[in-house]
Amino acid sequence: MKYLFFAVIFLVRSQNIHAQSGTADLMAGHEYLHYQQSLTYEFKQYSGVGWQHLATMIKSYQQDKKSPVQKDEIMNQVYLTARISKSLLIKGGLFYTNTVGYRPSIGLQYGIRKNNWMMVISPRADLVKKGAFEMFLATEFRPPLRKNIRLYSRIQAMSSVSLKQHNRSYQLIRLGIETKTIQLGAGLTFDEYGRNKTLQYNSGIFVRKVF
Repeated sequence: MKYLFFAVIFLVRSQNIHAQSGTADLMAGHEYLHYQQSLTYEFKQYSGVGWQHLATMIKSYQQDKKSPVQKDEIMNQVYLTARISKSLLIKGGLFYTNTVGYRPSIGLQYGIRKNNWMMVISPRADLVKKGAFEMFLATEFRPPLRKNIRLYSRIQAMSSVSLKQHNRSYQLIRLGIETKTIQLGAGLTFDEYGRNKTLQYNSGIFVRKVF
C-alpha cells in the first residue's frame, strides 16, 4: 500500500500545476509540539481536477508507555480531487497514520466563504473492512481591526469512529491577529483517545502561514 502512496505523489508532482493554495500551522504547547499543513493543487490541463495533501505531526515532550494516550502521532493524506461545484469536492486516495498504517480512503469537502467568515466540512471513510469513519469541521472569522491587521479566530474539530467504538477526536481553538499572510496568537486543543475518550489538553502559542 505504501508504494501506491508514493506512486500517487509522483503522478501529481509530475503534472503541470495551474493553481495552488495551502497553510502551515505550528503550535508550541505545554504538552506537545503540533504541526499541521494543507496543500491543494489544480492541474492546468484538467479543468476541476487536482490533488490535495494533508499532514499532521504531534511530538510529545515526555513519553509514558503506560499511558492510554498516543503520545507521538503522524498523519498523512494524499488525494486526487474532482470539483463537483464551486463549493464541493469529491476526493479519493490514501490515508496514513502511525497507528493504523496505510488505508485507501474516499471523502467529500464542502466549503463556504463569505466576507470575513469561512467554513469547511469534510467527511471521510476508509475503504477497508472494519475501517474508520471521520468527520472534520473548521470555521474561521477574520474581521479587520485596522489597516493590514485582522483579528484571527479558528475553531477546528475532528472525530474518528469505527462501527463499535470511538477512536480519536479533537477540538482546536485559535485566537490571535493576522497581518498579510501570517497569523499568530494563543491556541488550545482538547484531545480524546480510544473507547473511553481519555482526555488530554494542550495550550500554547501558534504561528500560521497562508500561501
